Amino acid sequence: MEAQVATIAKNERSITYTGSNSILVSHQDMDGLMVIVLAKYFHLLFDKVVSYDYGFEEEQSIVEDLFNYDTIVVADLSLTPALHDKLLSEGKTVLVYDHHETSQWIAEKPGCVWDGQRSGTKIFFDEYVQPRVGRYKPVVAELVNFVDVYDRWVLESPHRATSEDLQRVFVRMGSWDIEDALIRHDRFITAMIKKLKEETHFKWNAVDKMHIQKAKDSEDKAYQEALAMLQIRTDNKGRKFAVASLWGKISMVCHRMLNIEKMEVEYIVIIQRFQNKWGKISFRSREGEFNLIELAGVSGHKASAGAELTPEEAKAFLANNWCFRYKDEVKDGDPVIEVCKDNIL
Repeated sequence: MEAQVATIAKNERSITYTGSNSILVSHQDMDGLMVIVLAKYFHLLFDKVVSYDYGFEEEQSIVEDLFNYDTIVVADLSLTPALHDKLLSEGKTVLVYDHHETSQWIAEKPGCVWDGQRSGTKIFFDEYVQPRVGRYKPVVAELVNFVDVYDRWVLESPHRATSEDLQRVFVRMGSWDIEDALIRHDRFITAMIKKLKEETHFKWNAVDKMHIQKAKDSEDKAYQEALAMLQIRTDNKGRKFAVASLWGKISMVCHRMLNIEKMEVEYIVIIQRFQNKWGKISFRSREGEFNLIELAGVSGHKASAGAELTPEEAKAFLANNWCFRYKDEVKDGDPVIEVCKDNIL
């Protein structure tokens, strides 16, 4: 990071985006929300800014709304190839900046960038923000780097601990009973913009430190709860995986299981039950070992991914000896879960 910071000029300059009739679409996690922090901080004005989850293209009203804009900028998310091409055929400018495995096809599309070695925030910053703003303070590059380290799960980075603490602040500041992601994370977005405005280098304040400590206490509680209900199963290709249900702290709990306690499983399946939103499924594996995208219905990263079942399916999956099928075994319309052939160990 030092070499990068050394090239930054002393006086920061912000610039207003002059494109007309434009929309910015980002993901709902910290990586996606930091895209919005950068856009707001540098006054890259869009006519509309929204934050969606994976699969947003399946909502007809969302798709129809995209066609109301001349320029569509998507970061830390992607579009379907068909939707991308349809927008282009209508004369729209489409810019997509993503790093998820399932969106590699955008690398061949003009104006789009796919890079598995950079987070969505970093791609957006490098490819979209920097060419428009020129100068920026060291704290900007530092914050982008922390997000990149956390989202890509770079465990060997010297900034790993700080990146995890940033995620803790993100979670603690969220109003998780609110559906709209921008409202839910307004406190975090505002706090990060304030930090960028007031600091030259990144540092924690007293409120940040309080959030971090409370988050660590909560993670330890979640970890103990997960252990108490943990099941070890064998999927139908002979891979051992763990199953648990959690209300939150999923990444930290799974990281502890896989990389600190060295649990002898290849991946973990977590049934989310926060706010009783049964159906959201999270998957984690060790980086470079098992590719989660091989599992049917799963999208995201090789070592950190997600899927969605109906609430009834999720509860049944937790209660019974079931596993996820593999993509090479299913056709469109086939169920993505099935009974494990082996008994629970």
